[in-house]
Amino acid sequence: MIYYYIGWGDGEIEEWIGPFGSGEEAIVNHTWTSSGDYEIRAKAKDTNDAESEWSDVYPVTIIENEPPNIPDIDGTTSGKIGTLYTYTFKSTDPDEDDLYYYINWDDGNIEEWIGPYNSGEDAVVSHTWSEKGNYTIKAKVKDDYDMESDWGTLTVSMPRNRAYSNTLLLRLLERFPILEKTLGFLID
Repeated sequence: MIYYYIGWGDGEIEEWIGPFGSGEEAIVNHTWTSSGDYEIRAKAKDTNDAESEWSDVYPVTIIENEPPNIPDIDGTTSGKIGTLYTYTFKSTDPDEDDLYYYINWDDGNIEEWIGPYNSGEDAVVSHTWSEKGNYTIKAKVKDDYDMESDWGTLTVSMPRNRAYSNTLLLRLLERFPILEKTLGFLID
């Protein structure tokens, strides 16, 4: 059986973790609390306390990374079912990393991590709703290092298409054009 002693290069040490079978891979996690260049080293010992020499140095660079800003969503907020609408999604990243967008159209359709886009670049995406209702478009952004923003939202209404076949109403509209202009929004 093998035990491992690991120096993380930041003053933190894993003291003789294990045991692991001979030849078994040991997976160990560590979190650095500040950015910088670090050198990881390790050594092993067996159950008879026979120790190896220190391993070669494994260099690691840790960078600070801020999440992207919540995306703005711009586009039509009311429309007709079956019509293609175009929306613009835009976010910036404090670190100027490339961005990827995750868009939930609230109708069972999702755009999964489309990109990359430059920080501040418009992501233009089109969508069609097939049923009447109110929908909340939700979008979030992640950068190259998988840091994610919070959700941005935009509410969209797709009302029922109204078709009037009442001949009386149509005759009234023909006789009184002012009524047609007043009620025109109902028959568009």
